[in-house]
This record gives sequence, structure tokens and C-alpha cells, in this order.
Amino acid sequence: MKQMSQTPEFSFAIVTDTHLSATTSVEEGAEDQLLSAHYKRVVECLTKMNPAFVVHLGDMGDPVPTSDHYDAAAKMFWDLSAPLQMPLHVVPGNHDIGEKIHKALPRVTADVSITPESIAQYERLYGPQRYSFEHGNCLFIVLNSMLFNSGFEEEHLQWDWLTETLASHADKRIFLLTHYPIYLAHRDEPDFYDNIEEPARSRLLALLLEHKVEGYFAGHVHNFFYDWAEALHHTVVPSAGIMRTDYMELFNASPSRDDGSFDPAKLGFVWVDVFDQTHVPRFVRLGDDLPYRPHARTRDGASATIDLRLPWCPQTDVPCAWGLEIFERKHIRNDYPLAALWEMAITDFRIPISDLLDTKVASRIKQLTALGHRFTIVSFGLPNIVRQ
Repeated sequence: MKQMSQTPEFSFAIVTDTHLSATTSVEEGAEDQLLSAHYKRVVECLTKMNPAFVVHLGDMGDPVPTSDHYDAAAKMFWDLSAPLQMPLHVVPGNHDIGEKIHKALPRVTADVSITPESIAQYERLYGPQRYSFEHGNCLFIVLNSMLFNSGFEEEHLQWDWLTETLASHADKRIFLLTHYPIYLAHRDEPDFYDNIEEPARSRLLALLLEHKVEGYFAGHVHNFFYDWAEALHHTVVPSAGIMRTDYMELFNASPSRDDGSFDPAKLGFVWVDVFDQTHVPRFVRLGDDLPYRPHARTRDGASATIDLRLPWCPQTDVPCAWGLEIFERKHIRNDYPLAALWEMAITDFRIPISDLLDTKVASRIKQLTALGHRFTIVSFGLPNIVRQ
């Protein structure tokens, strides 16, 4: 594992998908209060930990722009954020600015899709839909990912602005902040509601790789995913407010309450340490008393070798719970085993040779080896199966 200074140049925090709501419904009132309590807890932690700045990756509120409660939810977000003494940068989410244009959205919900009017409403209450800011030698770019593939004039303007911004900051380390992940597990995975669909996906990825963007942070799916595309670290941040029940398929353990929607161990924010040549995201859970956890990528000295007898990057079918894409499933990789290994600061793994014979697992081994992990391959006798 590559050695690095244990003192970061600076640190920042990422929050996403708080889904605050100010509805007056008695039925929804208890959930709304719980979501508010979760965000208050996050604000308390961030006040104590004092990052250089905080980024919210979108879905600050739950009501969509056409809702009667949209303005009240925005006010609630800013009121609850008031104790933060550091800069707070916000990113538009689909609940904040309107859903992306998507074929699977039922016609009855077409009024929730992004429109020029919903963009104007967002900017009135939250600020610009796209912008950049600097800290140290780093440039942070905020994008409106709901514009991708929309065909709107705003999309063309955003592509031009992004291209110019990247080209004019070649001397900076660059991070991109947006709501939608480029993809969840693989850059060539099928289009679905929770990723950026083609052709925008390939265009965006090519642009980021061309300009050697270091980090891409997204929310939206309320769960952790990580991938490394050449020099680009692609991190999907878990929600600070509520778990999406469709992604419960990732977990083998039974949920503790409300179908797992409010399991405190699954909710929180990400603390990012920026070192001189890399950055390391650490997940801070709502119930954590310790602000820092160990991480494999910052470990000094020897590491214990873990025998990965259980599947450590399993592929999982995830259904959609809301009637979207009811004729399909999302076939994705479960990255939580990797997250657990990183939190235990484990860098060295022992795996059976059959892992090398699975092309997707072998690809993951190659990727993690490039990050500094070491794999010991074990076999009972000489291998007798050869696969291309």
C-alpha cells in the first residue's frame, strides 16, 4: 500500500439525500421528524469536526418543485444548516430541481420532471445549478446531472461551461460534485434510473478522463459504491437521512427497523481527507462517537492478511420499488464488503484461484492491485481449468 503523509492538506465533508420535508400530514409527520433529527445530528458532528467546507450532493428536501411544500422544505434545510460555521455548497438533486427525462417515469408523474421553470425555482431558493469553487490547489465543480440527455438548451450550455472550466484549470486537482452517479458498478452497465444514461455517460467519462479529474462524488442511490477508472476515483455516498428499500438486497442481515430505512449504521456522511497526491473518503455513521475510522489507504506498516472465503464483490440483482423499470433489474456489484475491509485497514487478501477465472472479479482484483492492495492466490493442486 502506497505510503502517504498522515496529515492531510485539508479535509471536507460530503452530505447527501437528507430528504427534509415540512408536510402537515399526520401519517408522514413521524418520518419527517426523524429525517430532521438525522440532519441535526449531522450538523452537530460537522460543527465539532470542523471541516474546511461541507458539500451537500442534493435532495436537500423531499418535496418536488411542483409540491406545495417545496418552499417550506428549502427553508427548513437552510434553518437546520445555520449552525455550520464553514462554507456550505449545495448541488441540485432530482427532488430539488426535477427528475431527469427518463422513459420509465409514468406519465402521471411527468409533472415532476425537470423544466426551465423548476430550474428557476431551484436557483431562487438554493442558488446556481452549476458553479465551481477553489480550495488550496483544488477545483471543485458542481453540475446539474438531471440535465444530461434532456436536450434542453441548458444542457448544451452546461457541456460548454464544463469543457471550458476543465480546460482553463489544468494546473488544479479537480473534483466533480453532482447528484447522479456516472454508473454504479461498471462503466458499460445498462442504462437505468440510477445512473447517467448514454450517450451522456460516455461523453462525460471521456471528458473527465481526458482532463485527469481526480474525484467524482455522487449521491442519489443512498448507498456506497466505489470504482476507479484510470485516474478517476468514483465514489457514491450513502444517505444521511433514509435508506432506499430496494437496495436492501445488498444486505444479508435482517433490518433493525422500518424495513431498514432508518438503520443508523447505514446512514451518515463522508469525511474526505485530501493528501498531497490523493484523497481518502471515510464514512462517518450517525451513531459514531469517533470522528475518524482507520482506512486501508492510509495504513502505515504491515497489514494482516484476510482470507476472503465469502464472496467479497458479489453481483446482486436489485429491483425497483416504485413501478419504474418494472420489467428490468439492476445487476450491480455489492461494494459494502470492500468498505468493511477498508474500515478495518486491511490491505492484503488471500483468495481462491477461481476468483481469477471470473472476469468481473478478476477486473476488480486488477483495479485494487493498482490501488496498492496485495492478493495471494491459493489453489488445491495445480489449476486444471483455463478460461479466456
